[in-house]
Amino acid sequence: MKLKQRCYQREAVDTLWNDIHNKDGNPLGVAPTGVGKTFIMNALIRKIARKYKRDRVMSLTHDAKIIDQNATAMKKMWKLADVGIYSSGLNMRDKRNRVIYAGIQSVHRRAEEFGKVNVLFIDEAHMLSPEQDSMYDRFISCLLEINPKMKIIYLSATPYRLGQGYLTEHKWVDYVSFDYTKTEKFNWFVDQGYLSPLITKKAATEFDVSAMSIKGGDFNKKQAEEISNTMENNKAVVEECIRYGMDRKHWMVFASGIEHGIALAEMFESYGISAICLHSKSERREEEQAKWERGKCRAMVNVGLYTTGYDFTPLDLIAVARATQSTALWVQMCGRGTRCVYKKGVDISDQTGRLKAIKKGTKQNCLILDFAGNTRRLGAINCPVIPAKRQKGDGNEGEAPVKVCPQCETYAHTRASVCAQCGYEFPPPDTIEKKAGQDDVMVRETLEPSTESFDVISTLYRVGVSRQTKQYYFRTNYATLSGSFTKGDYPESAYEAPVNRFRSFWWKALKKKNGRPSAYKGYPKTAAEAVERAPDELKDPTKILVDMNCKFQTIEEITYE
Repeated sequence: MKLKQRCYQREAVDTLWNDIHNKDGNPLGVAPTGVGKTFIMNALIRKIARKYKRDRVMSLTHDAKIIDQNATAMKKMWKLADVGIYSSGLNMRDKRNRVIYAGIQSVHRRAEEFGKVNVLFIDEAHMLSPEQDSMYDRFISCLLEINPKMKIIYLSATPYRLGQGYLTEHKWVDYVSFDYTKTEKFNWFVDQGYLSPLITKKAATEFDVSAMSIKGGDFNKKQAEEISNTMENNKAVVEECIRYGMDRKHWMVFASGIEHGIALAEMFESYGISAICLHSKSERREEEQAKWERGKCRAMVNVGLYTTGYDFTPLDLIAVARATQSTALWVQMCGRGTRCVYKKGVDISDQTGRLKAIKKGTKQNCLILDFAGNTRRLGAINCPVIPAKRQKGDGNEGEAPVKVCPQCETYAHTRASVCAQCGYEFPPPDTIEKKAGQDDVMVRETLEPSTESFDVISTLYRVGVSRQTKQYYFRTNYATLSGSFTKGDYPESAYEAPVNRFRSFWWKALKKKNGRPSAYKGYPKTAAEAVERAPDELKDPTKILVDMNCKFQTIEEITYE
């Protein structure tokens, strides 16, 4: 059956295509688990290979199963594709194909053996390490020595790393091409029938993580397992799963360690629930996994597995008995349940058909049971707490800015004054209650911006320097009685090159301060020239509208009178 490209996948491919042709630097594409990130990547690879007959493309990731999945998907999409695989785990070492799917562990010291690569894709880009001489750093540097013009395209569902911030802070990543994980877009996928809703129930027990120390930015693994793996906690996990999951067929439980996982599996069995425990040392892992997928046992307890690259659509209950400080890990664990099950025979070519097929299918949603306070600490899957780059001496970042409506139990931002779901008016801010699993794992409304209007006293133009690309760009500071607010324009592009967006939105459109059209002097060729000419050629605003809920206090609107 021919795979049909969805509207948003076509949009993502077109956006990346335009960016790599019209922008400097290397783009990052962000899409949630379950919407076809592999399809987007392969469709763009096919488009590049068809357009440029001599170009060679490589897709790089960290896991042999993901490599195999990506290569297999490409062969289904494009039967004539010249596809090769280089992965020790798959016992394949192709080097001369036009399209190569490779594992970073296998190739990081062999860049010169592949020769010139024109476009490099980094799948699961959140695995990038900022460390000098890391495997990715070494391999990319060598490829760039061979071809300095090589484009690098990054793809991830979680574009951030624990203690290292957003991926655009990495030296190889320059800008975000598209981000489909934002709350509004994520909910669009659910409403359109492309993603399965994630729901939560109040769990009776939440592990006490207060005594866990932090090591490497996350909870100490040994302490986390010791605290989690108690008779009382394990009994609570099993009883809650039974209480809420008896009408569900495939349970996945994330444990804190191997001993914890084995103890949980034994506890499930003692309650009459067939269960297996899988971990890195499991001798019959694939056999046991297949048994669970066929429905021969209900609960699969796993330790450190199945967080990325595992696609099992029928998964309908996820129990998280593992505490973490990693937003990426938390979102990836929840993301295992976002894939939809459509009733066979129902037309899913439009929204109505997809929602009907889901309703008649075997999975209407996926239940998340959080026993470790991750939702409260790290936020919802479609509104997570983005980790900041860790500085020396940093400890626990605290809890996510969330609260729950006591009337309808809908998740809301701590600064929301009214519940968008039922209209309940929140009282003045108070301490968030510490009850297990009471926060929704998926926000059902876009966080309402808290906008404020400010009178502008003065305007200051200056030259900015991008931390990622080291390129100069145009910045404007608006001084108000409540402080100064900054707006940066097009930091991803160098002013030394033509910048059409800058031209069309600034020098071509704005007038002098006195309101008369400016005499045409041509466009500024550098950021410094733009700053010098701005006071005479750009109007001073009278008011600005600022979203104070946004982390960086975004200027939403500028008024000129």
